[in-house]
Amino acid sequence: MIKRNEGISIAIISEGDTEAWYFNQLSRAERVHIKTYPKEGKKLESLYNKANELLKDGSYEYIFGLVDLDVLKGDKSKLGKLAELSKDNSKFYLIQSQPCFEYWFYLHKDKYSSRYFSTWKNTNPLKPEVQKIIDNYEKCNKFFRTVSGKGVYSLLRPKLINASSNSLKLFKDKNTKSVCEIFYVVGIVFCSKCRDVNCTNKTFYNECINNKHLCENMKEMLKNC
Repeated sequence: MIKRNEGISIAIISEGDTEAWYFNQLSRAERVHIKTYPKEGKKLESLYNKANELLKDGSYEYIFGLVDLDVLKGDKSKLGKLAELSKDNSKFYLIQSQPCFEYWFYLHKDKYSSRYFSTWKNTNPLKPEVQKIIDNYEKCNKFFRTVSGKGVYSLLRPKLINASSNSLKLFKDKNTKSVCEIFYVVGIVFCSKCRDVNCTNKTFYNECINNKHLCENMKEMLKNC
């Protein structure tokens, strides 16, 4: 049985419900405290305001603001405000995905490529590729209420080491516009589960990100998923 880690508390502010559904599943499966705020992130301004509210409240060890880059349009200046908040405050992380959150699902593939997807379902779409991994996948509540949708995290969990490694590869790849920073969130969860055993401080996870690789402890943890 996985022991619940009471020492970590995470807030997820997202633009849509998809991220909340996925991280609620992750929270139950990994027995960590994650609170999702999908409505507050529908606009970058409201995401920024909610992040500041939660930072002032001080209830969370980590706060993540998830942004899909394919829907930014004229909001790039507001994205800059979020980037500055992330830079200035060690508890808040701006997490970007191009084109959208489901790119994280795509990275679970055995054979990964840095192919660029510009949208979810229109020009150069990501949707057909995700549906090869998750049968009949749709970005809707109806899907996540079905038998198949309720276990998206559990379905993909055996390939989590693929997604984590591939996500870090994107940091190194100078020739792709693809972006997937979801590993920041998942990395925090798994490092928190083993840091008391393997680490003397909180640098364990940060070293993975800063050095653009998975340390041996993280590799072992993911292999045992």
